[in-house]
Amino acid sequence: MIQCGALIVLLFALFSLSVHAQGHWTPTRGAGEARLSRSPLQLPPGTLLLVDETGLREGTLDEKGTASLATLAKVLAEQV
Repeated sequence: MIQCGALIVLLFALFSLSVHAQGHWTPTRGAGEARLSRSPLQLPPGTLLLVDETGLREGTLDEKGTASLATLAKVLAEQV
């Protein structure tokens, strides 16, 4: 008789893309705040990131949105 005592735990995060959320993908620090705010891309090691592109609509990305998209591309490229 073979017993398997291993427990499989899958960590995943759903990340919805939209033009309206373009500036909220990187940590920020408000005036007078000592800590950075949390970014939705700060995930525990081994977390599977699911990117939902269905919220994207035609529009224009500003400088902050372009930088945020570059951050997302870097995270995806470095994901193991």
